[in-house]
Amino acid sequence: MTTEESPHQQPHQQPHQQPHQQPHDQTAVLAAEVIDQTLRLAGLLKADLADALGRAKLNESRLTVLRVVSSRGQQGCSQVELADAMGQAESSICTLVDRMKTDRLILRMRSKLDRRKSFLLLTDDGAAALAAAEAEVRAVAAAIGRQWGRASLGPMRATLETALFELERPRDGHRGRRAA
Repeated sequence: MTTEESPHQQPHQQPHQQPHQQPHDQTAVLAAEVIDQTLRLAGLLKADLADALGRAKLNESRLTVLRVVSSRGQQGCSQVELADAMGQAESSICTLVDRMKTDRLILRMRSKLDRRKSFLLLTDDGAAALAAAEAEVRAVAAAIGRQWGRASLGPMRATLETALFELERPRDGHRGRRAA
């Protein structure tokens, strides 16, 4: 490798930035590289998470349902509240809720005050599955923490918080992106 080559480039590979590009073009190229790298990182992290959740016999959607329902305590949450918390339409989570009910992870209870309303509650099996999944997620996080170290994770978290803030805030007359 020559001193002019980047350690991240293949030999004889041209860098993305061309000398005749304007600064705005260079920024767009850099932003595209950041997007590509972020998507690759997200894919790797999602694969690690999927493996961990698989060991707990859950997936990401089921974990989210269990977390949301658990966070509402003994009062439970409505299916509409769950859908809102997941950023989904109520109709799109019906099958998920029904399957989790069949698997005895959640329970649907009718309101005593208003029979038209029902609330989702965590079952003992659901609480156990949530605890197992959270332990697996913590194990993945601990492994990443050991691999990357606090010195890398702190600045990365700050950068991601800034990026999320910028992408979620209103701009150019649009409301911004909805947080997941």
